[in-house]
Amino acid sequence: MTTQKPLLPILIFTQDNLAIEPSWNGSNYHILAVSTIDAALNAIGEQSPRLIIVDRVVSCQQIRAATTIPLLVLCDFAEVDAAFESGATNCLVQPVHPRLLKQQVAQLLWDTLTQADIERNIALKAEQEQRMLAEALRDSVAAINQTLDL
Repeated sequence: MTTQKPLLPILIFTQDNLAIEPSWNGSNYHILAVSTIDAALNAIGEQSPRLIIVDRVVSCQQIRAATTIPLLVLCDFAEVDAAFESGATNCLVQPVHPRLLKQQVAQLLWDTLTQADIERNIALKAEQEQRMLAEALRDSVAAINQTLDL
């Protein structure tokens, strides 16, 4: 039985509903697309996205005041300094190639793994190793018992 990994929620807050959303079909992300600052702030509180992508530098300060979630800003070259001053984690100059955007998203998500994520992964690995050792021990005991019964 194959277990499906949960999709990571990513909030995309854009003025013009960027044409990037369809390119995320089939990815490991659940896209939460909004077009107003109020909807963005509500989604941050209700959906707990792992990353926020915005195309409005002016919205960065409001979003940054509401959360510490990584914030990727898509902006014009002239807005790069303003984006970082407003609280952007990183920014990409538009137009952005979809593959470059996806790579940046993956890197930001990887860089922001929480300690809880790391501890959970360590615990899962330890549990798998214990299960394998228990099975090996059970097989060894069964083999010894079979030998003794002969």
